[in-house]
Amino acid sequence: MPQNVTADASDTLCGLAAKFGFLNCDPLRADPANASFLNRPLKSGDIVTIPDKVLNILEKAAEKLHIFKRKAIPAPAIRFVHGSPDKPYRDDFTLKFLNVSNYVSDKAGDDGTKALPTSFGFDKLGHADPDTFKVEVIDPNGGSELMAELEALKPTFAADGSINGHESFTDAQANLRKIKVKCKKVSNPNYKGYRSRYLRLVVDEVDMKAISGDPVATDGKAQGLFASDMADGNNGDADKVEILDQLVQATYVIKGCKASDPNKCKVQTRLELAPDKLRIKLVFHVFRTTPGVAGTRSGGVTDKALHRRTAKWYRRAYAQAGLGPILVDPKIEELDPPAADMLILGQPNGGSASGLTAAGVGSVLSFDLEVHPKGGGAPAALVNVSLDLKTLVAANSGNALTAAQVAAAVVAALPAGFAGKSFAVQPAFSSPTAPVDILISHSDDRVIIRNEACNDAGITATVARVNLASVDASVLLPPYSPSIRRIAHAGTVSDDQMDCFVIAAWSNKGLRGFALIPDADLPDIVLADGTHISRAAQAPGRWANIMAMQCRSDPSGPFGGVDIATLDEKDSLPYTYPHESGHVMMDAIHALNTTEMMRSGTVEQNELRGSKRICDDPVHIDYQLRGAVTIPGGGVTDTALSAVQRLRTKGAQVMKSW
Repeated sequence: MPQNVTADASDTLCGLAAKFGFLNCDPLRADPANASFLNRPLKSGDIVTIPDKVLNILEKAAEKLHIFKRKAIPAPAIRFVHGSPDKPYRDDFTLKFLNVSNYVSDKAGDDGTKALPTSFGFDKLGHADPDTFKVEVIDPNGGSELMAELEALKPTFAADGSINGHESFTDAQANLRKIKVKCKKVSNPNYKGYRSRYLRLVVDEVDMKAISGDPVATDGKAQGLFASDMADGNNGDADKVEILDQLVQATYVIKGCKASDPNKCKVQTRLELAPDKLRIKLVFHVFRTTPGVAGTRSGGVTDKALHRRTAKWYRRAYAQAGLGPILVDPKIEELDPPAADMLILGQPNGGSASGLTAAGVGSVLSFDLEVHPKGGGAPAALVNVSLDLKTLVAANSGNALTAAQVAAAVVAALPAGFAGKSFAVQPAFSSPTAPVDILISHSDDRVIIRNEACNDAGITATVARVNLASVDASVLLPPYSPSIRRIAHAGTVSDDQMDCFVIAAWSNKGLRGFALIPDADLPDIVLADGTHISRAAQAPGRWANIMAMQCRSDPSGPFGGVDIATLDEKDSLPYTYPHESGHVMMDAIHALNTTEMMRSGTVEQNELRGSKRICDDPVHIDYQLRGAVTIPGGGVTDTALSAVQRLRTKGAQVMKSW
C-alpha cells in the first residue's frame, strides 16, 4: 500500500526513492499524487507519496550463500568541507559557515607564499588556510568525476529593510557569481563521495581572474567564487547589498535521475558567511568652501562618491575580517570651514607661564575676538581680551602657571556672550608637557581670533588657521599640527565611531590621508612627585582620519605623477580610505609586507599582489607598534600579529553587532 512521507527542504524525489528501495525517481514521478512536484524542487512540509515496490522474485537454490547488492545507496547528498589530513572522509567536519579569504588568492601555505594547489585530494598547502573549502558530493552512480555548481546569492529586502530571502544575482557580473566545480571520486573505494579542489571566496575581479580564469573557466577548474558588492553610490538597493549577508549555495544535479531537464532531481546546500560579523560605525564630515553656503564643498567631494567608496572598497577590504561598514547619524555631515577660533597655549611642547618676559618685565597674553553673524552681514567690532600674567602668577603664590591653568584663566576672562572650552592635547614623544587647545564660541555665530600675542618667557599663544586646500602637514606626530587638531574638533565626533574628515589637499601633495591613532598602549609619563600624565591621544584627536580629495600620484606608477583622488566616484587609490581607518582601529603604524593593506603606501589601483590583505591565522605579519619602546623617542617595535584579531580587539568600541 502506498505511503505518504513529509519532505525536508534538503530532500529530492531521487533521494526519497533511494531511501525506499527504488533505483531512481521514475516510480515516484509516475504516481499522480506527486504531480505538483515534477517541475520544482521539494520544499519542507511537502507530502510525497511513495508507491508500492514491484517485487522481482528470483529463484535461488536453498542452503547456499547468495550475495545481493543494493543499488542507489547511499542517497545523493552535498555538503561543504575543509578536509583533514587523517580522518576518514565520512568523519570530516561539515562546515557551518564560510569566510572571505585573507590570502593572496593564488597563494597558500603556513606563510602564504606557496602556490594554491590545483590538484584534488588533501594538500597541506591548501589546508593551511582555514578559509579554503571544498564541495563534497555523494552519489553512488557518479562515475569517476562529476560537476557541481557554486553560486553566491544576494539578499532580498522587505519594506522595512530587513532581509526576507535570497536570490540569484542578475547584474552585469552575474557570470562571476556562479561557477562550475569539478569533483573527483575520493581515494577510498568504499566511500561514494566526490570532492572538489580547494576553493575560495574572493571579493574583487582581479582575485577572481587569478584563480578562476578570464573568462571564468566553465570546465570545473575555477577555484574562486565572486562574493562581492553591487555598489553604485546612489544609496539605493544596490549599495545595500552586503557581502557578508550573501549565502553561498552548492548544487548537484543527480546523474541517475531520469527526469528531463530542467526538472532533474538536484541536491543543494547553503551556508552563510562570517557568523561573528560586526559593523564598523562611520561618519563623514565634509567642509563647505564658503561659510553658510550649502553644497560648496571643499575638494568637490560628493555624497555619491562617499557612498560608493564605502559600499565598494571599504566593504571589500574589511569583509576578509568579518566586518562591514555602516554609516551612522549624521552619516554625511556638511560643515562650515573651520574658523580661526582655537587659541593654542604652548605649541608644541606645553610650558608654563612665568609671569615675566625674557627681559624680566611683566608678561601679557592678549587677543581680539571678531564675531561674524552666520546669517551674513558685517562682523561686529573687535573685542579685546587681555590677561596680566604677572598678576596671575603672583596670585598663584608666585608659582608658574601651567598651560591648563592659563587656559582656565583665558576662559574666565572671556567677555559676556562668549564661551570657551579647553582640551588636553597628546604630548610630543620628547616632552613631558603638552599644549592646551581652547575653542572659543559665540552663540551660533562664527568667531575669529585676531591679533593674538603672548610675550611670556615660558609659554606661547598661537591660533589654528586652517587652509582646506593646503592643510598643514608639517607635524604628523603628536601633538600634530594645529590645523589637524582644529579639524578634529569639527562636527559631531565621538569615540564610539570612526570619523572621517574630507579636505581638498595637504600642504604635502604626496600625502593622501592621515590617521589620528589612539596610542592607547603608550606608557604614562611619571613625574618626580609620582603624578601620572597620559601619553595616549586625547579626545577629540583620536578615532578619526583626515582624507585629501586630491594628492599627487607616484611618477613611476600607473597614473604617472598627476593628481588623483582618494574619495571620488572612480577606483583610483582603492585602499587608502580603509588603510587610514585601519591605523586607528588597529592602533598600529604600518605592516612590513607589501600585500598587507596596512603597508606604507597602498597601491594606486587594484592588483593581485597589491596592498589589500588583512592577515589572520596562520599567517602573522610584522606590524610597527608605537609605545613598545622607551619614551622619549617615539620609535616603533616590529611585532608579528594577526591583524584581524588586533583590529577586532583594539577597534571594538567603534563596532556594533550586525
